[in-house]
Amino acid sequence: MMYKETILSDRKLQKNKGWVYRGAIWGLIGVAVMTMLAGCNAGNQPVNGSQYSRKQDSVVVAIASEPATLDPCQGWGHGNTPLIQSTLIKYNSDMEFENDLAVGYHLDASGLVWTFTLRDDAKFTDGEAVTADDVAFTFQTAKTAKASIDLTFMERVEAKNDTTVIFTLSRPTSVFLNTIVSVGIVPEHAYSADYGMNPVGSGPWKFVQWNPQEQLILEANEDYYGAIPAIKSATIVFMTEDAAFAAV
Repeated sequence: MMYKETILSDRKLQKNKGWVYRGAIWGLIGVAVMTMLAGCNAGNQPVNGSQYSRKQDSVVVAIASEPATLDPCQGWGHGNTPLIQSTLIKYNSDMEFENDLAVGYHLDASGLVWTFTLRDDAKFTDGEAVTADDVAFTFQTAKTAKASIDLTFMERVEAKNDTTVIFTLSRPTSVFLNTIVSVGIVPEHAYSADYGMNPVGSGPWKFVQWNPQEQLILEANEDYYGAIPAIKSATIVFMTEDAAFAAV
């Protein structure tokens, strides 16, 4: 099976190459990588209207947009998929919510208290278990950071035990699930000021290396609790727009 190289640009592409907007770049990367890791791009067919070529167990994605951070508390992954980190819930192919770290959740009669029950087999890539304390820490840190994630409606979040986390809202909020769906969970024990440049997560992809203005390298997380990626290495190359267009 041959996996092809993706060339994505920050500005609107020509019509025969598809339309790509700055706000959607990392969402498209997530879709492209997740599609290819599942083996859905067999043969030499283009994905998302782009040009490709690479070897069987790796993929290269060339783009003109470099992230400022890989820290979900600072906005990484917001609105798409964080890749490196797991989320409580996620969207399925029909854009419906399904469980990820959570195995179940419910809202009380007041419309203010959400309770999530977590799976007990998820681990960060440093071997430590993912617990409700990490979830509570993530959302409290994200709220304090006041980055691109609006959590002003969250009054508090607390871990009841290792596998139960409770969110209390200040008001009923219809977009609560839509807000948390792309917030990747960070490890409280390994979180520091440089986390965004050297992240530890529990998602399908493991951080390997980031050379600013050059490339970001990820590899399959062999200890992932879900389906382990078929592609073992993903390299995201940062290119100028002119170079990206020339490579297509």
